[in-house]
Formats: sequence, C-alpha cells, structure tokens
Amino acid sequence: LKVALRCRGQHSVGTGSAYPNDASAPCMAADPPVDPSESSPSVASAYVAGRALCSWRVFWFCLVPILVATIAVSIALGAPLVAACVGGLVLLNLIILGVLWLIRSTFQLWALQRPRNIIVRWFLPAVEVFDSIGVGSASSGEMQNLRKRWGNNFCASGQVWLGSYQDVSAALLVPQARTFNLGEHPLLYRSLPDTLSSRCVFLLSLSDRDAGGTGDHEAFRKCVTDSLFTQNTENRETDDVSMRLLSDLAQDYDQMGSNDFWGSYDKGNVGFWIKYLHYVLFGINPDNTTVMATLREMHGGSIQLMHYLLPLGYIFNHDSITMKVAKVYEDSPALADFKEGDAGYHNMTKHELCMLMVAIMRIAGVQGSALLSYVTMVGPQSGAYISVDTRKVWDTLNLDDDSKLRRYTLECARLFAPVTVTHRVAAEKFSCQIAGKTYTFPRGTKIAIPIGLAMTDKEHWGQDALDFNPDREKLEESFLGFNSVGGQHCGRECPAKDLVLRTMVRILRAIGQRRRAAASQETPTEAAV
Repeated sequence: LKVALRCRGQHSVGTGSAYPNDASAPCMAADPPVDPSESSPSVASAYVAGRALCSWRVFWFCLVPILVATIAVSIALGAPLVAACVGGLVLLNLIILGVLWLIRSTFQLWALQRPRNIIVRWFLPAVEVFDSIGVGSASSGEMQNLRKRWGNNFCASGQVWLGSYQDVSAALLVPQARTFNLGEHPLLYRSLPDTLSSRCVFLLSLSDRDAGGTGDHEAFRKCVTDSLFTQNTENRETDDVSMRLLSDLAQDYDQMGSNDFWGSYDKGNVGFWIKYLHYVLFGINPDNTTVMATLREMHGGSIQLMHYLLPLGYIFNHDSITMKVAKVYEDSPALADFKEGDAGYHNMTKHELCMLMVAIMRIAGVQGSALLSYVTMVGPQSGAYISVDTRKVWDTLNLDDDSKLRRYTLECARLFAPVTVTHRVAAEKFSCQIAGKTYTFPRGTKIAIPIGLAMTDKEHWGQDALDFNPDREKLEESFLGFNSVGGQHCGRECPAKDLVLRTMVRILRAIGQRRRAAASQETPTEAAV
C-alpha cells in the first residue's frame, strides 16, 4: 500500500507513448519485496499494474490444503452439504477458468485494460502462466496464428504484444522499464540471482536508469563485460584448445547419428557449447571431467530452466546445483583477480557475479548458442518459417568468406529466432490498434517485444519476408535477434553477440568442409538419395 500511494503521489498517468522517458518513468518501490518468493516489486524493477489476489505459494500451500481439509472434515463429521458446497465452488472456478482459456486472447484484451478488477486479479495469473508456456515458441506457430487472427498487435501471456518491426525496433532503441519476466514467462523471484543471499542482480529484470531504474542494470552489466569479455577471452577463441574442440565437433557431426549429435550433452552440439563457452569465457579446462559433469547438471537439458519460472520453480528447484556451478565459476581462472567493492559496479561481489552468470549461461549462453547452431545446420525441420533445406545453400557458399557465412547464420536466425520475445513495462498509459479497433491500457502494463514476429514483418522485409535469402538487402542492419537493431542498442544488446557469430562462422566452415569431403566420395546414386 505504501508503494502504491508513493507511486500515485509522485507520478501522474499520461496518455502518450508506451515508451519510457525521464518525465514518465515508472515508480520504483523503495521497500524490499513483501513476499520474496514471488514476482514482487523491488527497487530496480518497474511498477506493474494489478496484482494477483493470491500468490502461487499461498494458493498451493495454504488455500488448496484448507479446501481439501474442509471437504474431508465435513464428510467425516457427517456434513456432506458443506463438502458439496465447497466442492461445487472449486468446480465452478475450474469451469470458468476452462471457458476463459478457450477465449484467452479476448479475455486478456479485456483484462489488461482493467488490471484492478477482482475477476482479473483472480483468474488472469493462471491464464497468463499457462498461455506463456507455448505462445512464444518459434516452432509452435502460435505467435504466427495470433498475428493472422488479430494483426501485429494482440494480447497473450498477460502482456500486450506490439509485433510490427517499427514497434519492436523502436522499443530496442530506448531505455526500458523491466519486471520479473523472461520474455513472455513470469519468473519466480526467489530463484533469481542473488535474491536468497543479497539482492536481485538478474539483468533481464532490472530497469534502465533512464527508465526509472537505480543504475544497477548498467553497473552489473559493466561488471560482466569487464570481467569476462576481455582480450584474453578473444584470444582463447582461436587458441589450440578451442581449435581442438571445434575439430571434435566436426568429427562428432561425421560420426554420431543425428539424434545423438543434437541430443547428447557430453558430446555433439550441446556438449561442444558447454565446453567451449566455459573455456573461452572463464578459462575452465574442458578436460576436467569432474567440473564438466557439474556444468552438464545445470546446462544440459531443459528441465533446469524451470528453476527460474513461476510457478514451476517450486517444483523444479535447483538451488543446490546452482550453488555448485557458481562455485566453479568463482574458482575459474578468468575471475581469479576479481576485486570486490568497486563502486562503478555498485559493489557487486564475486558471488553475485557468478550467480548471475549461472542464470545467463543456463537461459541464454548454452541454450541460445546450441539452438542457433541447430537452426543453421539441421535443415527444413528447424521451424515453421524455414520450409526449405538451408543446407543446400550452405553447401554452395564460399567457406573462406566470413561475410557469406555470417549472413547465412543471420538469415537462419531471422526466420527462426533463438530468442523470440523480450519484454518491457509501459511507463505511462498508452493506446494501440488491435484488430482494427483502438484500445487503451494503463501505466504498468507488461508489453511483449516479439522479436520473432518483427523479423518476418512484410511491411519492413517485403513480400518475400518468409523466403530464405542470405543476400537480402539490409539483413545485417535490420537484424534484431541480439536484442539490438543491427549494431544499435540502448545498453541491452547481447554481450556475446560477436563471440557467437565468429564461432558460428568457424563451425559452418569446419563442418562444411567435412560435408563436402564426404559428398565428393559418394557415388552418383548415393548423392541423389
């Protein structure tokens, strides 16, 4: 209540753009989260309109047990009418929720305009969580179906999606207010680094200073880049160890079956990225089997990602392995000389930095890089937008031309974005067109930034936007996949962009040479097959 009153007293609700600026920056809560296990306001995150009537933790650990106990006790005491009333109330809620799920886009369009409505506060959190599970997937086609039905703008996952290239590129070039979301997914506050020990240092949830933030985002990001993206890092990219790992990857591509190459965590595609990124960034020895086994526990597979998501993090809790991996990072050569107490980094500790990097490497580093190499090399199975076998184009490229290989990578990622959605929070009231009508949403509305939709917007890319063409005009200048517009950004571009693109060029070259050597040895009949 104190936070809400402070917000109301300090900021008036405007009627202009949804983009943040100094004059309309969202109010920051000066108090710590009331419930640190939930996605609650913090000093570095933006005010979000509306709040659930009941937190997920209270719902599962208090409300559900009370309802079950009430029904059981009523039956035991010979009061079946009470049990029937309680059971009927539960059933009624499930029926209503089922109906709302069937019309979830329409319901959310209505709900997001009135976030304080009691019906919205009771039912929207569940619809939001379940809708977030698949709506942003590049391969499911749900985003594309929503665009066909509603246009570039629509409501899903508890957010207003503004999906034109113009809106997305504009959002990436201005300071952003943020909350506890990973794109379309709500996050579990207690699982974020380093909330259990000190404070939230998760970059993706921290607002920019010029959007009302505390400056933590800028300071913590600088700590990451200064500590891990150094000249030594770039030197390790091409030293003997990295070249051996690259050679091993090409050999795995030759010798492993397709399922094993893409699905294995100790070898093949994912195994390579786990070893390579941790060696290049941290200087961790890829031949240390004990350390690599620890890293695979966190970075192999997808279940560990659930640790960060609301409410799945309550079920898939990985606190212990997160701490183990953070300890590996703390002991790494790259951080051996890390000095704490630097005011320029807002006094970020080594432990906070390492906990942050566990999350970044789990959510984006290994997973995003492995998905990018998958998209570029797997062929037509890589998504709804890539219907052609891009390997036929790859096999014709000049493997000595870095620019050609880079553009091939970018075009694959344009049509199948490894990161499809990011988010921001509206700094003031705004209006937008949805299905031909104008709707107005309050300050504090969560807004999705659907990079995947913008990179196939025909108004920007032309009528051939869905065609695969690495030579298309302004591909590099217009590419959005690294949270930037080409090379332009407002402090949120992926810091590993150049590292990953340079590595992809080397991968495509090394494996491309293997493919051509194998093709030259095939008989005409085998080649035709």
